[in-house]
Amino acid sequence: MLRQKSAQDSMDWLLRTMNRMLHCYDVDMLVDLAYDAIRDDLGYDRVGLLLVDHTRRTLVERVGTDAYGQKFYPAGRVARLDDGGYYARLLAAPRLQADGPGFIYMNDAMSEVPPDVRPRLDGHPGQTLRVSLRTNDGILGLISVDNLTSGRPITPMDAPPLVTFATALATAVENVFLLDERARRIDDLDANLHRRVHELTQAQTELGRRVRELEWLRDISQRVNAADSLDAVLDIVYDGIRDGLGYDRVGIHLLDRARGVYEECRGTDAQGHKFHPENRPLLPLTEDSPIWQVPDLAALLRGAEYYYLADAVAETPPAQRYLLDGSPSQNLVVPLRTADTLTGVISVDNLLSGRPIHPDDAGPLCALANHVGTAIENARLHEHERTERARLEIMAMTDALTGLPNRRLFFDRLDQALRIAQRDHSHIALLLIDLDRFKDVNDTLGHHTGDLLLQEVGARLQSTVRQSDTVARLGGDEFAALLPAPGMAGARRTVRAILARIQEAMTLDGCDVTIEASIGIAIYPDHRIDMPTLLRHADAAMYSVKHSRSGHAPSTPEPDRL
Repeated sequence: MLRQKSAQDSMDWLLRTMNRMLHCYDVDMLVDLAYDAIRDDLGYDRVGLLLVDHTRRTLVERVGTDAYGQKFYPAGRVARLDDGGYYARLLAAPRLQADGPGFIYMNDAMSEVPPDVRPRLDGHPGQTLRVSLRTNDGILGLISVDNLTSGRPITPMDAPPLVTFATALATAVENVFLLDERARRIDDLDANLHRRVHELTQAQTELGRRVRELEWLRDISQRVNAADSLDAVLDIVYDGIRDGLGYDRVGIHLLDRARGVYEECRGTDAQGHKFHPENRPLLPLTEDSPIWQVPDLAALLRGAEYYYLADAVAETPPAQRYLLDGSPSQNLVVPLRTADTLTGVISVDNLLSGRPIHPDDAGPLCALANHVGTAIENARLHEHERTERARLEIMAMTDALTGLPNRRLFFDRLDQALRIAQRDHSHIALLLIDLDRFKDVNDTLGHHTGDLLLQEVGARLQSTVRQSDTVARLGGDEFAALLPAPGMAGARRTVRAILARIQEAMTLDGCDVTIEASIGIAIYPDHRIDMPTLLRHADAAMYSVKHSRSGHAPSTPEPDRL
């Protein structure tokens, strides 16, 4: 044994062991090396190495010798250091500190330790050396040796080699701890760096997604703002949601409070194609309408930002499930509002692909719906304005009593027809029609019957001429007809048909009425090429007929001869 040899031998052993320690990069390697060196080179029967865990305030036995002289790793052999017990007092002993000899010699360990600690001694004899692994910062652990198997005596003189070795081992352990701490910090920094890179990547991905959503929303908003009809707005919104957000099916439903109906305006069929559900039944918006019992509408009416159905079939009353149109369990519905009033909904699902839908997906849809609700209302207002404008224009160009074109519209069409005839070198026939003795009808049967007669005459004129011809009421009992490209012969045939039709008896408000008419004919280009002259010729011809009672007559080339 080295402890029984010269100091030079002990120094050589220590240097060799320390050199081996330089190649140990973790505590377990150091503990194994120290154990083997103490047992094999210093020759002790039993060796125990215990290290302090400052984080947990415990003393952990890392390696030891069992009753059969075999090395073992006593997992779970831990003594607490924060309870003031034996090991806490042992490590605080002055002899083990930096300014002490660094060891404690027990000649009779059994009598020198408390009874509760004696089982830990594993029956070793009285002579024991306990050497501290000490540094300037404190004690890192203990080395405990005895000779239970051989019974060889141990004396305090055996301590110096072990103390010197323990000092070198403590320095090595401290260095490994420092390396471990540095490696841990590097690992922490690396983990933090990877986490930050991951967070930045996620943030960049999220930012890119948000930018794409904003660009998508801006594009749809600009197109919606430029749309000139409600149908155009609905098509833009539908296509934008399907193409931009990738949902399998999209439905747009509107609450038309003016008409009192709930209607599906756009949808997706079972093959994934867009369709206009023109033949879908309109649901009335009455108080007892089943539409109000659908949970998504009920929630949106209460002001919900969106409605997510995790199980649409289960959450919808049986009587209203046909409204789901076969949609899957996951369904997302967002409201279309105008001034806090619900005007419709947009619903999406992934029936065809089966991709899941989550409540977090509502954000882009809600942002779009906030804009679309106003756009739809504006489109409705624009359409109403166009309809009203068209109605007013029709009223301005139409006779209110008969529904025929009025004087203004007739002259406009006559002017256009003259331009075309001049360009194409074709003919135009102008007929001026005046009812005979119409004043007698008004005076004897009343103005109401007179109005009915005018309406009937207008209808008969309209049904007698061609679709390409124009019949108008110029005022009072005077009508006109514009016949493109008939020539005089064709005009005479049309006039004869008109007279025959007008002279047919009619029953008005219970009264049988018969009336006749006088018709003047003017032909372009036979009777001048400008509209005022043509009108004078037709007018002159009409009055000529009235005086002659012949029913109709053409204008002569020289009207001053009439």
